[in-house]
Amino acid sequence: MNVFKKIMLLVIIVGSASSDVFGMDNPGSNAFFDKVKGAFDEAEVIRGRNVKNFEIFYDAVSHGTAELVRDLLEAIPVEHRVVFVMNTLKGDTVLHRAIFNEYNTTNGQVAIVRVLLEAVPLERRAVFVMTKDKKGHTALHDAAFEGDVDIARLLLENLSEEQRVAFIMSRDKRGATALHYAAMCCQAVFARMLIEAIPTEQRVTFIMTNDFEGHTALHGLALSGHVADEIGDILEFVKMLIEAIPADQRAIFVMSEDPCGHTALQYAIVQGQKELVKMLKGYCQQQQEPEEEVSRKRTRDGVDESHVASKKREAGSGCNIM
Repeated sequence: MNVFKKIMLLVIIVGSASSDVFGMDNPGSNAFFDKVKGAFDEAEVIRGRNVKNFEIFYDAVSHGTAELVRDLLEAIPVEHRVVFVMNTLKGDTVLHRAIFNEYNTTNGQVAIVRVLLEAVPLERRAVFVMTKDKKGHTALHDAAFEGDVDIARLLLENLSEEQRVAFIMSRDKRGATALHYAAMCCQAVFARMLIEAIPTEQRVTFIMTNDFEGHTALHGLALSGHVADEIGDILEFVKMLIEAIPADQRAIFVMSEDPCGHTALQYAIVQGQKELVKMLKGYCQQQQEPEEEVSRKRTRDGVDESHVASKKREAGSGCNIM
């Protein structure tokens, strides 16, 4: 199928009339296709002012196929292609949009990401991969939501070892890493891939990283009431997360408190995740501590639900238990 006919079909699919975009009464005419071709003006592309064409390209990445994306890129002068690909629309890059392409299979998304990466020279590829959107998300943060391991690996393959570590440990505007989002969405396989990609000596720091609310990925798992029916997945994730930490530091991790003094164990109690509560207490008991410290923690962890729930009613404290 002719590339410009594909464009026309694409715009129809996403609910935008091609005639509106290009001011043409008959989007199926040869004049329409000529108009599209002519719109890719070199001077406008390099100045980043080729808005209408970028919107079409953006839609192709968001809703189309790798073949369509490749065809559109070939219509752009080679020397200006990278400027076009690295452009943004409303704070998002095309790389972010490719990952959220809900009209494609995972393999299709990977193929689009690969086409985009290949359009960027090696010397600029790391900058492209590591670019953040308006929320401070990297493409890796976005991939974590759906557990897109293949996309994540493709992104990491295009970075040096030093860049890879910085990319994985990158935080968004709320201080969260991709691991926090993997925990929030219970993506255990994705989380394992992230952890294994971090050098051994930096894994503890990575796993124990707090977001700006003081939550670790473990807090996020304990708070994930929306997936409480998938308790087996949560338990597997928690076990993997905790056992990636040296045995003598596991209790410290499990008992870490957010700024409101809440541990992952307390959140699990409130969420009614009995199996998770049992597991977390088990890790705490594995480490021998002075009797006074054990007593203090037992008192804190044995807090009844009414006490913990009362935190939710603390007006203006910013301490929300749920």
